Amino acid sequence: MDIIWAEPFSCCHTVPTERAQDLAVNGTGYVLLSPSNPLIVAGIGTKFTTELGLRKKIMLPKSTGSVLAEVAEVISDTEIRLKKEFSGDYGKATIKVRQEIETAVNEGKAGLSFRVLPHVDQGQMYRHVYERLKQGGCIGIFPEGTYDNNIPFAFFYA
Repeated sequence: MDIIWAEPFSCCHTVPTERAQDLAVNGTGYVLLSPSNPLIVAGIGTKFTTELGLRKKIMLPKSTGSVLAEVAEVISDTEIRLKKEFSGDYGKATIKVRQEIETAVNEGKAGLSFRVLPHVDQGQMYRHVYERLKQGGCIGIFPEGTYDNNIPFAFFYA
C-alpha cells in the first residue's frame, strides 16, 4: 500500500491510506446507458473485458457530478451490468447521466468518457487504526482536500 501524503507526518507514525480515486485511470472509448435498464452500460470502442472487473468502479465526467457505480458483471467488451444505478452526493443520478449523454451525442460525441477505479481493500488501514486504539494511542482524521503544504489545517466538525 502506498503512503500518499505521510512524509510531513512521518514522526507521528502515520497509518498508510489509499483511495481508489487516486488510482483511477481513463477508460478506453465512450459509454451510454441502456434506454430500458439503468444498470446496463453500453460501450463504444470500449475494452471492458480487460479494463473492468468485479468490485471495480466506473466514474463518469464532472458534468455528471463525477458519479460512480460498481461493476457487477462484465458481459462483453462493450457491455457491463452495474451493481446499483450511478449515484453521487445527492443520491441516484440516472436522470442527470441520461441528460449528459444526450448532450454529448447532440454535440457529435459517441457518448461519455469514463474513468476506471480499482477496488481498494482498506482492511490493512482498519487493522492499523484498531491496533493503535487498542494500545491506547490516538488517531487524527484529516478531511479530504483540506491539507496543503502552504495553508493551515481546516477545522474538523464531527
